Amino acid sequence: MQSYVGESEQEVRRLFTEACRNAPSLMLLDEIDALCPRRQCSSHNDVEQRVVSCLCSQLDAVVSHCFIKCRSNSLLV
Repeated sequence: MQSYVGESEQEVRRLFTEACRNAPSLMLLDEIDALCPRRQCSSHNDVEQRVVSCLCSQLDAVVSHCFIKCRSNSLLV
């Protein structure tokens, strides 16, 4: 997470843009549960909610030659 409002979301968009620009590419999102906790959890702050929404939007927009692999240590993801 970044210290200024909107920086985390901007970084997520930048990473996905870069991966799609260099397609075919593979992105590994390690410990995805630390970056994006469950959406139903009521303890989220605004920053976490915006980052989760941005990540979901970017995942929806991924082109066919950009592969995403997510990894988690949690059994409850």
